[in-house]
Amino acid sequence: KGRVFNRGCVIGDDIVCTSLRRHYTARTLTFVDAMTLSSNDLRDMFDTHSSRLRVHMRTLRKTALKITLLNSLREIASRLKRVKLLALLLEVEVEISPDDLLPPPKYVVFGPSGPTPVEAEFRPADVIRKAIFRQKRADMQKLKLLEDISAHSRDS
Repeated sequence: KGRVFNRGCVIGDDIVCTSLRRHYTARTLTFVDAMTLSSNDLRDMFDTHSSRLRVHMRTLRKTALKITLLNSLREIASRLKRVKLLALLLEVEVEISPDDLLPPPKYVVFGPSGPTPVEAEFRPADVIRKAIFRQKRADMQKLKLLEDISAHSRDS
């Protein structure tokens, strides 16, 4: 699953995203000369020299959007895989709504240190439970429709 980088390659370009967790580590096969730049230093540099770096802001925003989109797609694919695996283990056939796989909403909890954003935990079992409930509700609506049709045809 690893990737090999050549001379001049960059890793860690995800520092342009403010609230992104890294899911990788870097290792080297040989000695490497490396330079680092923290996200705070990058933001400070853009704040301090905004007039001269305005040209690069568009590239920075594009990169941040691209990285965020790719990470979101990876997360949704991972969630879909987990839900399908659980459905397979439970021997349940369910239709999964895209809304079920989107990142859960963030809640704000007020504590002694002030408001703290908390992300709801993703649970594959909840997705399957919702899908089964939706299917049962759809089946009930179909049965009701069939009863109405048969009652209407008897009256005619």
